[in-house]
Amino acid sequence: MKMRMKIKRIVVISDLQVPFHDKKAVRNVAQFIRKYKPDDVLCVGDEIDFQTISRWSTGRDEWSGSIGRDRDETVRVLAELQVRHLSRSNHGARLYNALSKRLPGLIGLPELTIEKFLHLDDLGITYHSKPYQFHDGWVMVHGDEQSIKPQGGLTALESAKRHGLSVVCGHTHRQGISSFTTASGGV
Repeated sequence: MKMRMKIKRIVVISDLQVPFHDKKAVRNVAQFIRKYKPDDVLCVGDEIDFQTISRWSTGRDEWSGSIGRDRDETVRVLAELQVRHLSRSNHGARLYNALSKRLPGLIGLPELTIEKFLHLDDLGITYHSKPYQFHDGWVMVHGDEQSIKPQGGLTALESAKRHGLSVVCGHTHRQGISSFTTASGGV
């Protein structure tokens, strides 16, 4: 008797960049997730934009006072989308980067880690600071870990070659699928 392998149903969310997210798209994806009932929901990062503490905000957005509202909206969106796994990303790293450049004495304050700041424990979300192998032969990365390619899918392809696994990633804001096959010793 043959055993049938259950296929995992996984939804991958990419680059929400709250508060600049598309609210209608988020509602539609959340509705899809509720109906589809996937086994897992992954977010490849850039869940929050952190525009007020980015290097681009100096002298402009940094005085807006919106970081609390942005965080609360991000938490609400992550909950609505039922995210269970979150990858580190360049936008998420803005919290640490801003602290290290402007207020290094606050590094190590638990509530200023990305996990505590976004209430990930309360949401049941596991934060992955390293590539996360979510299924046999598959890994989730953000996409900024290596050089960025101008054609859609090629950044993920470079990451797949690096990890020796199939990859889902975001970061480039370009949709694409690429493939590469290699063999060694006839395998």
